[in-house]
Amino acid sequence: MERDNYGIMEGYNNLLVAVVRQAAIDYRKALKRLIRKPGDPEALQMVDECERFFRRDMKYYVNLDGEKVIAALREKVYKEMGICH
Repeated sequence: MERDNYGIMEGYNNLLVAVVRQAAIDYRKALKRLIRKPGDPEALQMVDECERFFRRDMKYYVNLDGEKVIAALREKVYKEMGICH
């Protein structure tokens, strides 16, 4: 029975990490789109939703600082797009 509980918890933890990972992917895509098309309404909405998730909700999924995640993702996107900040 313990083994079954471990498997369930491992699956649950994998799901939590996958949610955060998908938010990071969506955030990076939206930032890149805003760089290419400033003011794009869909990209602006996605950035807003992702930042809200990182700041308010992510703490329920993983033990990471949302502001640090936002800063790291922005830095990575800026480097990939050749923008100095």
